[in-house]
Parts: sequence; C-alpha cells; structure tokens
Amino acid sequence: MVDSFDLDLSLTMEDYHNALTTTTTTKRPKSPSPEEVQVHVFAMPSVVDPLGVCTVCMEGFHSSCTNGKQAPCGHVYHFNCITKWLSLHNSCPLCRCKVSGHEISL
Repeated sequence: MVDSFDLDLSLTMEDYHNALTTTTTTKRPKSPSPEEVQVHVFAMPSVVDPLGVCTVCMEGFHSSCTNGKQAPCGHVYHFNCITKWLSLHNSCPLCRCKVSGHEISL
C-alpha cells in the first residue's frame, strides 16, 4: 500500500521564509515616464484610416486631424488613447504584442 504524501507537512518554515524572501526581492521593471511614452508614440508612423476604429476608445478616425498612430504590430490607435494605454501597459491593447516597456527603443 502506498503511503499518502502531504505537501503541507513536508514544507518547513525555512522553505516558507526562503520563498517569501525570493518573492519580495524580485523587482518589477520600472514603468516608463510619461515623456518616454510620448516620445515613443510620436515615433510611431501616422496613418490615415477614415474607416478604422480605435479599439481603446471605440471611436473612429473621423477627420484628418485625428490620424492614427500605428503600433509595430500594425494596429492603429488615437495618439491620446495609445499614450494613456502605454503609460500603464507595455503591449498592444488588441493583440498584446510588446510595444514598449522599461527599455523603450526608438
């Protein structure tokens, strides 16, 4: 007959402290500054897409003054929408392809 194994009983307090220390010492990459994000978005190609829709705000590109900014993956967004999004996330809002991050490359 096979003896049962209890993971809770096999873990020691030392294991717990080691796991906790490892978790708390791992640092998250610093978010880019708003200025870095704006510079990155300015560098994106401007695209005229009168039939397109920005998937961040779900509004269209109605006039030439609202040209879209094209992410590296090809998706197009309003300048303000993608700037706000990239200040919180480092990926395309639609396909999650990496767009920017701690090491924004221009």
